[in-house]
Amino acid sequence: MVQTPHENSYDSAWPNKKDNVFVKTQRSSQPIMQQVSKIDELLEHHGPSLEDRYRNGYYDAFRVLADRWQEGQHSNLVFPLLFCARHYVELSIKSLIKLYSELTNERPTGKVEVHFIDRLWSEALRLIQLASNMPDAPQGTLEHVKRVLNEFHQIDSNSVLFRYSTNAAGQSIKTELPAVNAQQIKETMKGLHNFFDGCECIGKDWLEGKRDAASA
Repeated sequence: MVQTPHENSYDSAWPNKKDNVFVKTQRSSQPIMQQVSKIDELLEHHGPSLEDRYRNGYYDAFRVLADRWQEGQHSNLVFPLLFCARHYVELSIKSLIKLYSELTNERPTGKVEVHFIDRLWSEALRLIQLASNMPDAPQGTLEHVKRVLNEFHQIDSNSVLFRYSTNAAGQSIKTELPAVNAQQIKETMKGLHNFFDGCECIGKDWLEGKRDAASA
């Protein structure tokens, strides 16, 4: 006979009638995550856009998971932390494509609704260079960025490896999993984060100037 877990024990709790994934606020009838409404109030007149919040949310989640994993807690965290790192990279590149497409009045040459980091980065770099708008970075930075991004692409080209234990054919992907060092990937991701933010800030400043000139 299955024993019912103690209702006050979090570790052994089972779903009950009080459980809900989402909550509804008084301000909106739309189901949203708890505490998001309070954040929205703080960011109503300033702060990052929804797009920025999405991509930076994945970066923040990566950092939290990497810290916990580095502390020796929960070895299973390696899978979601790698997914968060990769997804942050993908969203950041797509954000740059969108920004620099508007800045240069140039349409992307290929589909951006894909997961292939190598293709996305080639397009983003083309638009950034077209705008002559690279951040003031040390010599060789672009080569290092391309090399690191290519690691993500070579290991997980279609954003599947860190989400599923089997591929589309039902075969185990365990032989495809890379070796990971917590401190190294944290430092690597910090460098990418700084680079993406640099490109983003410069592009947004130029775009704001372009809009001001057009409305003058």
